[in-house]
Amino acid sequence: MKYIVKYSAQLRKLLWIDFALGFSTAITGIIFTSPLAELFRLDHSLILIISIITLVYAGFALFQALSKEFNTGQLRFLITANWLWAAISVILFFFHSVYASILGIIFLVLQVIVVGGLAYLEGNQLRKSL
Repeated sequence: MKYIVKYSAQLRKLLWIDFALGFSTAITGIIFTSPLAELFRLDHSLILIISIITLVYAGFALFQALSKEFNTGQLRFLITANWLWAAISVILFFFHSVYASILGIIFLVLQVIVVGGLAYLEGNQLRKSL
């Protein structure tokens, strides 16, 4: 099934937002893994894994944002991956919120909201072609 982009300019802005939020979160998590782990009362490895995965997503969003023409197959992959990461983030919340600090819980909840929200908004920019 073929898809087309409804509003290229709006999708490009969403991809830049996806990149900026993901990149800033990832770099902050990588650089400040230990202090964040203490502040959030989450495992160092969890902070680092979330940060690395987020960096990969940010890189792919940047690649899409810089593309002259959108590849709808790659966009659908990014959107699906975002939905998958949002679902995994829900699971992470349930497993780790038991011992996380209030800031850790906020971080885990924001992960779900932001990634799921971006997947939803980016997905709304694609339409099945006739």
